[in-house]
Amino acid sequence: MITRIITILVGTVGIANCIAGLLGTTLWCLYLVGSWFCVSGHQRQLGGSEASSQGGVSWPRCALRPSTRLFMISMFTNNLAGLYTGNLRYSLFLLIAKDVCFIGGCTGCRIHLYITAITTDLSTWHVVCLCCERFFLALFPQSDYARDRERIRPTLLIIFAMYSVSILAEMSYLFPQEPVCHPTYRSTYMNVFRLCLGAIIPGLLILSTTIGVIVILFKRARRMDQSIKGWLASNKLPEGALALNLLLFISVVASSIRLVLLLVVLVSPLSCSRVTLGVIGLDGSSICSFAIVIYWTASCLCSLILMASSKRILDDTEKTVLVISSYLTGGRSVLIAIGKSKYEYYGYDSFGAKFIMPQMSQFGCLQYAL
Repeated sequence: MITRIITILVGTVGIANCIAGLLGTTLWCLYLVGSWFCVSGHQRQLGGSEASSQGGVSWPRCALRPSTRLFMISMFTNNLAGLYTGNLRYSLFLLIAKDVCFIGGCTGCRIHLYITAITTDLSTWHVVCLCCERFFLALFPQSDYARDRERIRPTLLIIFAMYSVSILAEMSYLFPQEPVCHPTYRSTYMNVFRLCLGAIIPGLLILSTTIGVIVILFKRARRMDQSIKGWLASNKLPEGALALNLLLFISVVASSIRLVLLLVVLVSPLSCSRVTLGVIGLDGSSICSFAIVIYWTASCLCSLILMASSKRILDDTEKTVLVISSYLTGGRSVLIAIGKSKYEYYGYDSFGAKFIMPQMSQFGCLQYAL
């Protein structure tokens, strides 16, 4: 009875992950993508008197580098796909004792397992890329890549290579010679391969770069005669330090959840090497289901807790929600684009209407609310 209650609770948490993950991913993507509409702006908001006189809500400007934003957008999107494939599959298995990947037949099963494997691997490798990028920027602040904040071509190439390698590495799920959807199929080789690709190698990279970042943070904090906790808690963090703050949090979460999966695989290697799920009792499949749901729960909470990890990010998120609610209710229009002709500035509001701006602030687009 107690076992069944625990199983239902974990399965319910997995279903809640899908809702919370959709909410968190939507807010983060809107916040990160919205910053690309700003054509200028080195300040985060208008002057108090001007903003209050117009009674509007200004869209926040994300302080992170465009390259970091690209990595985060790709990471959150990939995690959302993982929530609605792997997480949903294992959650429903715990609730109704049925493996839903067989609903589409053998072909649907292979595609489902293939997408699940890709999203699980990429969820960690996105963190590795973020950690390596921030460590490189902190270690070589005078490099060409660090100075050119708008440089995103290397980031696009890395993301493309990361997806390509993962897609090719998991192609064995699609080979007809491998009966991966057979109820008794087990693959210790696949289990060991995925353990190395998704846990051991990225775990070592995350650990080494995180230690390096911590050392750099301590040196900077000592140079500023501050405690590292007080320095990170400051609402006036420089952009690089803000990214390092987020990096530390993501690294700790990613390392912790990967450690859980590693321990489960070591404890029950044969059961976890089984690709399809059993339905009798609390067997190895159920234990692995617990671990997978916990993994995706941590990944889901990561996107939500990140918003509260910095007062600056939290304030920006609140502004984003206010702007969206203002747009949806139609109470007031929000400036979404600014252009400049030879003699005047003009803009387009959220309803597509063009208007001439009587005066143009130097702070950039998405800063006016009309």
